Amino acid sequence: MYISTYYGARFALCKTVYKYTIDIRPKAKQSTRFTSAKNHQCYTDHKILKWTKEFRAKLINNLHKRWKPLKQKVSIKYEFIFKNAKQKTWGKYKATSPDIDNLCKAANDAIKGILIDDDKYIVSQQAIKLYSKEDCIRIELELL
Repeated sequence: MYISTYYGARFALCKTVYKYTIDIRPKAKQSTRFTSAKNHQCYTDHKILKWTKEFRAKLINNLHKRWKPLKQKVSIKYEFIFKNAKQKTWGKYKATSPDIDNLCKAANDAIKGILIDDDKYIVSQQAIKLYSKEDCIRIELELL
């Protein structure tokens, strides 16, 4: 975890930013699925449930022991970084699947209850997909 505080030059403006890097391959959350049985129950794919559990465990290991989920407005920035063996692609944008909105859905659901109390507190969100030598997700959380 990296915490930084920025001060405005002319005003007494202070911004607190929390930065995290989670070493995990980004995973997209697909739409809810339904059983083909008579009652048509909805469920989430077991692969995304397993990924969410792993992501949350790694995130908790990055947090201070006394961390409590935030209950205030935040701006969040995601960098979804995908491993690619070709060095010439590192730092370039990833313009293929998975969709960026599905990546954000999975990440927002995973941080809910850990970094922030509920995703209703996210008032601004930015995301980018990149290639690099290792898989990871970078999160930058700014208090508003």
